[in-house]
Amino acid sequence: IVKYVNSKQSKHTYNNAVKGTKSTMDTRLYNAIVNKQVPPIIGVQMRTSQSWYYDTDGHFLTINGLMSDSSEYRVVDSYGGIKGTPKFYQVPSNRVYNGYNAKNIGIGY
Repeated sequence: IVKYVNSKQSKHTYNNAVKGTKSTMDTRLYNAIVNKQVPPIIGVQMRTSQSWYYDTDGHFLTINGLMSDSSEYRVVDSYGGIKGTPKFYQVPSNRVYNGYNAKNIGIGY
């Protein structure tokens, strides 16, 4: 997705990263939002059994906010509004990491 996003805009060149620890993920997301002032994109696997709104084997979410300690993220979900799911919602960072780590399709930051 990073290649596609970069081809559609020139304000910020996104880097792509796969794998990594929770600490590395938190640092990348924090730096994108706070230091670069761009919304990072993260690929996740989501399961209702893990407190997501729906099941998917791979989906990209935009992160547009975070708690200062990176304990929770505010996500923008392009599937929001489908089956009553919200477009914006708060997600604990552990849940984001578990979804990211389960799929490893990348973080654009």
